[in-house]
Amino acid sequence: MILTDRNKPWWFWWAVGVGIGLILVILDRPLIMLINPMSPIPWLDRFFNIYTDIGSWLVGLPCLLLILSSVARLLKPRGVWGYPALSGLAVLGILCMAIHTEGAARIAILLVPPLVLWLGYQISRVDKEWLLWAEKVALCSTISIALGGGFITGEMKKAARRPRPLNPAQHLETRLRGFQEELLTGETSFPSGHSSSAWSLSFPFFLALRRRRKNSQYVFLAIPFMNALSRVYLAVHFPTDVYVGSWLGVLSGYLAFRAVFGPGDGEGEGQSGEGGAARGDTGVVEDAVSPAEPPDGEDPKAEAGGD
Repeated sequence: MILTDRNKPWWFWWAVGVGIGLILVILDRPLIMLINPMSPIPWLDRFFNIYTDIGSWLVGLPCLLLILSSVARLLKPRGVWGYPALSGLAVLGILCMAIHTEGAARIAILLVPPLVLWLGYQISRVDKEWLLWAEKVALCSTISIALGGGFITGEMKKAARRPRPLNPAQHLETRLRGFQEELLTGETSFPSGHSSSAWSLSFPFFLALRRRRKNSQYVFLAIPFMNALSRVYLAVHFPTDVYVGSWLGVLSGYLAFRAVFGPGDGEGEGQSGEGGAARGDTGVVEDAVSPAEPPDGEDPKAEAGGD
């Protein structure tokens, strides 16, 4: 498959990306009318309404736990509670958030952050090579979403000020069906923040698993792709919005991955097991220099003594 071909140069992918982008520019409005159904499809409507907000968390929550685990690992041997100032700030932050909320949200804030912190600490107690590797990939995702899903996307939204599909300026309100109670009709359509965040989080995991030749790598393409599709289905973004947002996430994820793992792309990182072929263990025996055997009938001691 094309995604597993490592011989493609970088400019090939940029050429493919630009080509698809130009096609989407032409087909932008017809595509959103095709993807956004005018007739209700109850199960699909419900799925995309839920998935559009939780899709990124399918990767984001494990990333958060891994980051907390790596922090707790760094704080050893004193342990998390061995740093009173840090622990006090965490507790104070949770209480401040709880004070400014009410009802179910307050209960969630009082329960969820301590649970997440506790889980992160428990994960840090596991000393496995694959877990250390996963924490390193989670660091890539954190850098990536801060860069692509946060700063760059936000600045581009301010500069572009593109009206959303259901904004009256687009003249599509009679051709599209809105789903959410409070329809998004502002001027923050380009690029899609949900798409850039989902790809920023997922793409480093895709790259890392791809280098380890794991089929599960494609899960980390499917999760952000469905998130991007949901934004068009719900008529809150045009296809070009999610396309550019997705490319921002892919680019920031790639750069963060190379920055953390280096030019080797993390090949062999976190791999342990039988054979150790990915680390080159099998080549040690084959490449080892063995002492030359003397020809038949010759005494190596005698030869050494004659020098």
